[in-house]
Amino acid sequence: MRTYFFILILVSLAGLSACYKDEGNYDYHELNKITITGIADNYSIQQGDSLRIFPTLEFSLDQSGDTAKYKYEWAALSGNTRRLLDTTLNYNKRFPLSSGTWDVYYTVTEKSTGLISRKHFKVAIIRSFVSGWLALCDVNGVARLDMVWVKDTPRVVNDLLAAASAGYTLTGKPNDVYANTYLGAASLFVATSTTTERFDPSSYVWRKGFDIRNEMLTDEPVGFTAQQMYMRTSGYTFMQANDGNLYYCHAQSGIYFGLAANVMSGEAFPFKMAPWFALVPDGATAYPMILYDETKRKFVRFTLGGANAAEMPTGTLFNFTTGKDLVYMESSRYNTGSIYAVLKDPGAANYYLARFVATRTITQNQFTPIAGADIEHATTFAVSPRYGYLFYAAGGKLHEYDIFSNTSKLMLDFGTKKINHIRFHNYVAGTNTALREDLVVCVNDPGLPDETSGTISTYTVPGANGELVLKNSYSGLGKIKTITYKE
Repeated sequence: MRTYFFILILVSLAGLSACYKDEGNYDYHELNKITITGIADNYSIQQGDSLRIFPTLEFSLDQSGDTAKYKYEWAALSGNTRRLLDTTLNYNKRFPLSSGTWDVYYTVTEKSTGLISRKHFKVAIIRSFVSGWLALCDVNGVARLDMVWVKDTPRVVNDLLAAASAGYTLTGKPNDVYANTYLGAASLFVATSTTTERFDPSSYVWRKGFDIRNEMLTDEPVGFTAQQMYMRTSGYTFMQANDGNLYYCHAQSGIYFGLAANVMSGEAFPFKMAPWFALVPDGATAYPMILYDETKRKFVRFTLGGANAAEMPTGTLFNFTTGKDLVYMESSRYNTGSIYAVLKDPGAANYYLARFVATRTITQNQFTPIAGADIEHATTFAVSPRYGYLFYAAGGKLHEYDIFSNTSKLMLDFGTKKINHIRFHNYVAGTNTALREDLVVCVNDPGLPDETSGTISTYTVPGANGELVLKNSYSGLGKIKTITYKE
């Protein structure tokens, strides 16, 4: 037994000796060490700006300079959120993340060995896009939201939703953009021909379920969207939808989008209303909203909080049942709230200006033929809140119509460019109310691509039919459909 045990020990020792000697049979190769330089530890950029990093790579064994031997990845982390940014050697593009501080990792991988080298750095994104012009543009038939950020040094931001990492891409043609109070809180709505979506007014982030259909008390079909939205300073929000109806809501009164305002008392169905409505911007709740029945060619009134629209009183200068087509209507701050309506004889190029005040009583002020040049070609209108001039644009020409002398004056001529939109913006914030008297002119250059053909300019309007004075101009926007100002 002892002899067997002794032999077993010798065999085991021999086996250990063989294993020990086998280590010397392995071949060791030096690794291709990757060294990354040229990347700072910290970067700080404005939201929506480009980040430009061109790293320097050194390889201990590879001097070929063949970048195809390696894979590259730029990825950002914030909490549990990981975002792949790019897979290129260098990073030279818009940084597509929201405001805050992000941990970013640049990784280089050798394809043949799987060897990895990584560089960590931080990117602080400073919140931008706080206030400025929002331009809803038509870029090759699709809506795009651009911005002129006016703080400090003004700059144009193309495709604001992408720059702000909103998480949503617009579809359809542009309808309207609304940046104002909704149900007592600041809100941003963007309306296109396919949908109307709500975005966070600070971060511009979109969330599922923000479709305007979810704001309705009634069930509306897919494709229901706003044609235009408007706010009265007393907190009422109005929406004219693509079903032809006008809805309104007011949080303090417990009124929400649901019942159409364009239904006459005693009738069961809405009438076909013109695509304009008017009410005194700062008026009391008792001041009526004015609508126009396109079928019966007449003005009607609707009192907020009421159930139905009603007939207008008997006029002193003209019949509110005009028998004419409505070309444009606006409520101006001129003369404490004058409503301007441009009317046209059906089938004839005869144009008229109807002007009246709708407060607790309705008073007619004017009904005269318009003897203005190019009025038959006008596509956009605006009323000066200080002087009462009616501005209108036809092609690239801007005219000023004096309601007292019944004459027009050519104020601007942009040649082959087209004026798509003009307005005197209804600023709400007290710091901006002085700007209400500035005329805003949006021009598109057909010689440029849709992506950058638009310009927003503001002008001072002097009295006595004086020449307009340019204040500011911002170019490089998309083909502008309409605008608003985010305060």
